[in-house]
Amino acid sequence: MGMLEAQVDVTGTMGEAPVRGGGLWEVLPVDRLKDFEQHVTKVSTVVHAEVDRLYPPSPNRRALVALAGTEDRPERLDEAVLQDLHASLVVPIRHSTAGLGKGWRSYLLAAVIELFGGDSELYRPLLGALELLNTGNLIVDDVEDRSPLRRGRPAAHLVFGEDIAINAGTAAYFAMDRVLREVLPDDAALRLRIYEVYLRVLRAGHGGQAIDLAGHRAAMDTAVRTGDAEILLRRVRTAHRLKTALPARGVAEVGALIAGARDDRIQAVGDYFEEVGLAFQISDDVADLRGLSAPDGDGGRDATKHMAEDLRAGKVTMPLAHAVALLPSHEITDLWHTVRDGEADEAAIAAAATKLEACGAVAACVEESRSRVDQAWKPLHDLLPCTWASIMMRALGAYAVHRERE
Repeated sequence: MGMLEAQVDVTGTMGEAPVRGGGLWEVLPVDRLKDFEQHVTKVSTVVHAEVDRLYPPSPNRRALVALAGTEDRPERLDEAVLQDLHASLVVPIRHSTAGLGKGWRSYLLAAVIELFGGDSELYRPLLGALELLNTGNLIVDDVEDRSPLRRGRPAAHLVFGEDIAINAGTAAYFAMDRVLREVLPDDAALRLRIYEVYLRVLRAGHGGQAIDLAGHRAAMDTAVRTGDAEILLRRVRTAHRLKTALPARGVAEVGALIAGARDDRIQAVGDYFEEVGLAFQISDDVADLRGLSAPDGDGGRDATKHMAEDLRAGKVTMPLAHAVALLPSHEITDLWHTVRDGEADEAAIAAAATKLEACGAVAACVEESRSRVDQAWKPLHDLLPCTWASIMMRALGAYAVHRERE
C-alpha cells in the first residue's frame, strides 16, 4: 500500500560477470509520511526483543552480572543483591522502553549498514543498545526538566523516584560497551573507532543538556527587546545540534564503520544525518505546540506529551524564536511575557500556540529543516547508487522535516 511499482530493465555486474534482466521497482514516495512512519516503526519489534534480552523482565543472573560489570567474579552477587539490581536498574528502564517511542535511531543504524553493503541482521544487539542509550538519556532529561509524561506513560522519576531514575538512566549508557564486545569480539580496532564516536556522542549530549538547563530566557529577553532573533536562533540550534543532531550523526557513522564504508562516504552520511537529526528536533518543537502522540496499536493514537508542554514551562523553542521576526513588536512582547515564567493558564497557552502557528513561525521551522536536509543530501546522493536503501535514506530526511504527531 502506498508503493509505486514500475517495470525495469537492469544491466550491471554480479560477481564481476556482466548480467542483464528485468524486474519490478518498488518505491515508497517520500510524501506518504504516514506509510513511511509505519515502515520505520517496524524495527521496533526487533528493538524490543533485544531490549528484553539485555534487560530481561524477571531477574536473570547472567544479564545482571553483565549489567553490574562483575563478569570476572559473578559469585560476588548473591540472590538478594540480584533482586535489588533488577528492581533499581532494570525495572525503571523497562517501564520507559514499554512506551510509545518510534525507534528511528535504531532504524537509522540498520539502514546505514545496509546502505553500504553490510548485513544489519548480524548487528541486531546494537539496535537494542541504542534504544537503551536513548531511553536512559530521556529518563535523566525528564528529571532535569520535571517532565510528567514520556512515551504515553508517567515519567520514570515520578514512578520510581529521582535517585533511582537518574542512576538507572545513566547505567543504560553502558549497554553499548556490552554489546560491542558481543558483536565485534575479534576486531579491537573497529571497536575502538566506534567507542570514539560513541563517547563523542555522550559528550555532545551532555553539552546540549547543559545549554538547555541554562535556558534561553535571557537571550529571548534580548531578542524581544531588540527585534533581532539571530543570536537566539543560533543558541537554540546549538542546543538542538548537540542533543539530537550530533548523536544522529554518530549513529550513521557507526553504521558506516561497521559496513566498511570509505572515509568520504562516512563523512557524507554523517553530514546528512546531522541535519536530519536537527530536523527531528525542530519538528519535535513544532509538534509540541499540538501535543505529541503515537499509534496505540488499535488504529487510534495515544498522547506521549501534553499539548504545548515546552511552552507552558516557559521554554524557548524554535517556533518561539522564529516568531520574534514574524510578529509585531508589541505582540511578541505580550506573548513572551505571558509564557515566560511558566505560570500561564490553559487558555493563554492555547492562544499562544495558535498565534505561533498563524504568524508563520511553524512554516519557518519547516522551511529551515527542509533546506538544511536538502543541502546535505546532495553530496551523499552523488556518492551513492540509486538503490532501495538510498531511497529510504532520502525518505527518512523528508519524514524528519514534515512529521507532526510524534
